[in-house]
Amino acid sequence: MKYVLVILLFAALSISITYILQKIFYKKIMIEDRIKRLQSDYNVESKEIKDIFYKKLIKSLYEKVNKNIYGLMPNNIRERIHIKLQKAGIIHKIDVPKWITIKLIVGIFIPSIFLIMLYQKNGFDVKSLFMWLIATGILYALPNLFLAQIIQKRKIQIQKELPDVLDLLTVSVEAGLSFDNGILKLTEKMKGVLIDEFSKYIADMKIGKSRKEALQAMQKRIDVDDITTFTGALIQAYELGISIGNAVKIQSKQMREKRRQRAQEIAMKAPVKMLFPLIFFIFPSIFIILLGPAVLRMIKAFSGQ
Repeated sequence: MKYVLVILLFAALSISITYILQKIFYKKIMIEDRIKRLQSDYNVESKEIKDIFYKKLIKSLYEKVNKNIYGLMPNNIRERIHIKLQKAGIIHKIDVPKWITIKLIVGIFIPSIFLIMLYQKNGFDVKSLFMWLIATGILYALPNLFLAQIIQKRKIQIQKELPDVLDLLTVSVEAGLSFDNGILKLTEKMKGVLIDEFSKYIADMKIGKSRKEALQAMQKRIDVDDITTFTGALIQAYELGISIGNAVKIQSKQMREKRRQRAQEIAMKAPVKMLFPLIFFIFPSIFIILLGPAVLRMIKAFSGQ
């Protein structure tokens, strides 16, 4: 009876190991068989075919990892990341799963590799662990800082473009075009960050969204105070039956006045910002040039030379 149990246990263990090995090397075996068939059919170099198949394999594994990581993230975090990528204008290049994967690679995977290398080289001490923690924190925050910088630059660019775009939109509406047709003409004749957002507004209108929903979606994507004011005035004019042309004209004047006020504010800050370079860099040079010869003469006079 003991021998029968041993034989059954050995058979079960062999079957389990065979099944695991087959699962592990199944894709590799399938790829090698496919390579041989393609090589015999098309007479292509084996290395080129291996590169193609392994690239596809890596891509499929990367997509599976992205999908699994995305599924584990809470909905509020995914929505927050999606809004930030929209504000940065890179949502069409980097979606939420890719951004999460980038953050994991930069903030967790690379520091983990450094930690393993540090342990293998010198072991752990307080100083090295402290430096590793600082570097890990910097790497983890680096993608967010990079994204925040892109968002800020995009907001500044939109603020600069808005008055000119509204002026042209006012001219188009006063010439007899409707509001949507005026925006369509702007998207055909102009380029820029704000024009791209107006193009998305036109696309939302074409798929069946109302004007209010399309304007609210644009305001949410941009998140600039001037755009919030502009879209709010348009939605209010649309709901109250006020002329859209008059609303656009008023908003154009207000945006141009705001741009003039911002320019004046920057000009008033310039003397304060110039004070520190003057004190530490320019004034010492001037003093050396003007007072240097006098100081040298005084030194010679008092030394009796």
